[in-house]
Amino acid sequence: MARHYTHKEPCPFDPKRVIIYKMSDSPKQSWYVRIKRAGKNKGYYAKTLDCVDKRTALKRAKQKWIEVLTAEERGVDYGSRNFSIIFQRWLDKDYLSTHRRERIVPVYRRYFSEFFGSKNIDSITTDMFTKYIRWRWDYWTEWDKSGADRPDHTATFPSANTLRSERQILTQFLNWCKVNHLIEAVPYMPYQFKEKLRIPVENTKSRGKSLTDAHHAAIVRRLYEHAKVKEWEAGMSGKVLDADGNIVDNFKPDPMRYMPFVEERTWARLRMYYFVVITGNLLLRQGTEASKLVWEDVEHRRDPNDERKKYAIIRVRHGKKGARDPIFTPYGRAYSQVVRWHRIAKSFGCGGPTDHIFGALDGSHVPVHYIGRVHGRCLKKWRLDRHTDGTRVTLYTYRHTAIRRRIVKSGWDIFRVAKAANTSALTISKSYAHDWMEAEKERYTNVFRNPSDLERVMDKQPDLYNEIDAELEALGVV
Repeated sequence: MARHYTHKEPCPFDPKRVIIYKMSDSPKQSWYVRIKRAGKNKGYYAKTLDCVDKRTALKRAKQKWIEVLTAEERGVDYGSRNFSIIFQRWLDKDYLSTHRRERIVPVYRRYFSEFFGSKNIDSITTDMFTKYIRWRWDYWTEWDKSGADRPDHTATFPSANTLRSERQILTQFLNWCKVNHLIEAVPYMPYQFKEKLRIPVENTKSRGKSLTDAHHAAIVRRLYEHAKVKEWEAGMSGKVLDADGNIVDNFKPDPMRYMPFVEERTWARLRMYYFVVITGNLLLRQGTEASKLVWEDVEHRRDPNDERKKYAIIRVRHGKKGARDPIFTPYGRAYSQVVRWHRIAKSFGCGGPTDHIFGALDGSHVPVHYIGRVHGRCLKKWRLDRHTDGTRVTLYTYRHTAIRRRIVKSGWDIFRVAKAANTSALTISKSYAHDWMEAEKERYTNVFRNPSDLERVMDKQPDLYNEIDAELEALGVV
């Protein structure tokens, strides 16, 4: 210890590791504590105790010593202050789920590491968080100004939910730091971005548009071709055909026989196609509800009164609201797609009872944002990623489209739609009010009390309706 350290005294609770001392050049003559870190060449932790009384100094030194021991038991270097180093240690802890870690890492790599970097974690205050939010709001605008190519999946400005998510990650990390005695308190971090921080973030929830029939058909067709479903069928047929369709050879069924890609890429393409069509047909939420399904959740049934009617009951155990009522697949194509996808999974060596329906090749869980990211890139490449109003087509769009079709085309009542979609009748009535009006258009387009009166007037005015048809044809509307 340097000569300007005075009143050096070992602490009775751990004299080999802990001493208290004063510094000769300290005007207040406060006591300090120095604690040797566990392990070879780990150095020391030193800090002022902010007191001149020896008894108080020993009491405070003992508290610091306990905190150091607690941190060491948890594998943390007590007193370390570098944001990036500590954040990396936090990410390596076992208690973070794989899914949670996968959500946090991209945020850290892209934003946190760039803004906070090697800053002292003690410097993360309310003011610094406010500066981060403003910096984050302008991040991609500044990126565009630099002339660099922006990743396809990024939005120019983050949504309120995105900013709240990043705030929650930072809060979770700082709470861990507090528990491990790295900081004394977690600063207040405001979440009223528009009201208090004057960030023009959009707070209203935008459900977006449903797809038109033509747009939906174009996307599904391109996804089908992209997935090479026909090539899978040919590989599983076990037959080689000539130009006239005659069998000229036989082979052992192989899902990869006619596939131009590696197995993992082929599987990902097939999964994306069946994810889109199955979740849309079944009104599944494309998040946890769909991604957490396993094959033992699917039970196949046959109507005892009509052998043609085959369907499946799908039991959703995880979702936005936890478990939900069973889902019944519609008869026909929607059911056949579930059966086909299961057969494809088995042909690739998965599809076992505990394998995830939309999982990886080994049956493990795949976060839905992986599928969503690739889906967005494909639609952008095919120029099918935007509605007519310029809003983006997302995975949720297919659920939205399916709900609208149940209302407008199938004529379902509000309670039936709400039950099938696992949401409230109030939410359905508010979010799809315009669709209900379209489904019941006669109530708004027919101004006659008696419907037969309309038929009589139309019969008496054939020239008028022929004229309307001609005008529409000239406009190119029909």
